[in-house]
Amino acid sequence: MIKAIIYTSNTGTTAQYAKLLGEKTGLPVCSLSESSVPKDSEIIYLGWVMASSIKGYKKADRQYRVRVVCGVCMGATGSQLAEVRKQNAVPVCTPVFTMQGGGQLFEFYLPWGMPHGCIGCYACINGNEENCGGYDALKPIISAMEQSELIIFCSPTYVFHTPGQIKPLLDHFGYRWLVHRPDLSFLKKQAVIITTAGGGMKSTVRDIRDSLNYWGVARTYCITQAV
Repeated sequence: MIKAIIYTSNTGTTAQYAKLLGEKTGLPVCSLSESSVPKDSEIIYLGWVMASSIKGYKKADRQYRVRVVCGVCMGATGSQLAEVRKQNAVPVCTPVFTMQGGGQLFEFYLPWGMPHGCIGCYACINGNEENCGGYDALKPIISAMEQSELIIFCSPTYVFHTPGQIKPLLDHFGYRWLVHRPDLSFLKKQAVIITTAGGGMKSTVRDIRDSLNYWGVARTYCITQAV
């Protein structure tokens, strides 16, 4: 008999699904990290999906007898079922479901999204970023990044480096470096850098990845294509 619903959530969507399921079934709900459910109990497990991997599933499978697996992904509900089952080695006898997360896509085009160049006023470093001349442009970008699990940079390569249109954004986020005023939620985020060029792509990637690393982004994937 299933004893509980256990989940691992990143931005809160998986937790919401788990609580809704708990209300319908009457089963207790708790996160995997805080679970006090006895070992080897039968459970329903929910986890967020990244690259077909259900986060926390392997740990849950070691501790409990997982009878149903639900992955919360960016794709449509019911998609990626075969990939998710294979990637996580879920037994054939265990039902697998995927549900679309409550994610939202945010897009910003530079330099229009960040037309203000950093002048080194130190307002952000001192905790007064609202006094920065570029704050009105920066505020929606900050909000979008805080709500996102994945941050994607698409950049051309100009003279073997990222173009100047991207640099102002990276400069304005200097105060979010781990050595200044970090946002620790970035430790749970991932990023992708995409660039194409005839050459110089490695240095373009490095320009952006350096900032992502100092923001504390957990993992950065790079896609380069020579043309």
